[in-house]
Amino acid sequence: MRLKDILLPDVFTGKNWTATYNSEEDMPNPLVSEADSFKQGDIGVFSAVCKFADGSEHPALAVKIFDPGRGQFQTFVFTRVGWLEIQTDGFFRAVGKYAHDVFPYDVFLARSWKDDSEVDDAEKHHRIFEDALPRLKLLRYEPTTTKRRIQGGPGGQV
Repeated sequence: MRLKDILLPDVFTGKNWTATYNSEEDMPNPLVSEADSFKQGDIGVFSAVCKFADGSEHPALAVKIFDPGRGQFQTFVFTRVGWLEIQTDGFFRAVGKYAHDVFPYDVFLARSWKDDSEVDDAEKHHRIFEDALPRLKLLRYEPTTTKRRIQGGPGGQV
């Protein structure tokens, strides 16, 4: 399975995965497999919520390398065109925002790795993730597409 095939219900339940990058072509969409634990050298993909500068919350996937001196290096956010890396060309158009609406942003993991040096308070991350879930679930996500709809919005689309 590829990262962009990860379903929102799996993110909402807080699943984690390991990623495999075999070449540079894999950067935007690596192979992933579900994981409950990680070891040194693994690349982890974590269910998360991304809070933009404007206060909006979005389902996210945080990609981290577990090597000394390394950390989170990619953040994927669910947009109207599916999972997009936050630094990708076209990201702002896909989320319907300007750069100042997005940056700076914070990422809160559903379940962090026990030895993750970047997460100083795992309970806080989990609490913020759990707190955002009801609001994220209020948005209607079409199950077999990458479109996200809000009831009552113009054309129903976000």
